[in-house]
Amino acid sequence: TDAEVVKGDVVHRRLNGYLSHDGTTAFGGMFSDIRIVCANTLGYAQQDAERHGKQFKISHTKLGISQIDSVLRAIDVARQTFNHEVEQYKKMAETPMDFESYKAWLTACYECPAVKQEDGTLRPGTIEDSKVKWNKLAKAWVGGYGVNIPGVENTVWGGFNALTEVETSLRDCSDSRNIATVNGYYPQKIVKFARASALALCN
Repeated sequence: TDAEVVKGDVVHRRLNGYLSHDGTTAFGGMFSDIRIVCANTLGYAQQDAERHGKQFKISHTKLGISQIDSVLRAIDVARQTFNHEVEQYKKMAETPMDFESYKAWLTACYECPAVKQEDGTLRPGTIEDSKVKWNKLAKAWVGGYGVNIPGVENTVWGGFNALTEVETSLRDCSDSRNIATVNGYYPQKIVKFARASALALCN
């Protein structure tokens, strides 16, 4: 299923199935807005699915009627919540966010640590103190996916898209020295916190 957040900006919710090559995991599946292309994005999707309906899992040896019913219920719950989530995204798209507000929001999302100055005193840290991460986030703000769609730029929706684009990018998978891992905040946690924080900005 799919829906437009703003005209031309479509969010898709797909039914994704998974099965290990060696039988070490159950057959499973869930609805998710996340496009799965690797083990990392599968992990994002599994965590995301827990927000709107339990994933379904069926063992290789037991395909009972009760398990199939459970599958159908999980699918139905996920479909029913999709419109509600799109309405939340629309609220983000209706809420303005300028570049300075974006930086302040990112600083809160990443819980940037204090920075020691030359005179030995500490000052509050900002997202800009993490040069590599900040450069990626700044580029996503001005030139990320969807920025050219009217209604995305300079909104909370645009900011949320920029953050998730950076945190779920395959290019970042090998970047172990980024602010997320340094602060003990892994991408899945950051995206989850960013979603809640973005919605709070809309209220």
